[in-house]
Amino acid sequence: AETAGKLAAKDDGEAIRPQADGDAADESTNMSAGMSAVLAWTAFALDEKRSALDSHAHDIAQQQAATTAARKQLAEQTKEFKRRSGSSAPASVSTEVGSLLKAYQREIDRLTSRAKSSESAL
Repeated sequence: AETAGKLAAKDDGEAIRPQADGDAADESTNMSAGMSAVLAWTAFALDEKRSALDSHAHDIAQQQAATTAARKQLAEQTKEFKRRSGSSAPASVSTEVGSLLKAYQREIDRLTSRAKSSESAL
């Protein structure tokens, strides 16, 4: 005997089951939950945030590339300094130390700037 309620078939081919009167209310609740989710994402302004995050990611990538190049240059300058310091006079060593220290300070400043940018982006 067939039940008086509506019949609902499952998509996976399982047997047809009677649909309870509460199922319509559940469907309405699910639709309103879905609309709430859509409204929440709209209010979140995902597209605007995505654009800002993409911009930050691009800046970070550029800073990482600059940092890598600067580190290589510092390594070369340090090697060159070590080679020269063994045979050079103390006056020239003092000048070379000053320029090498300035190069390290510039790199530290770049790293600090990169860290601040990364922290503010996230």
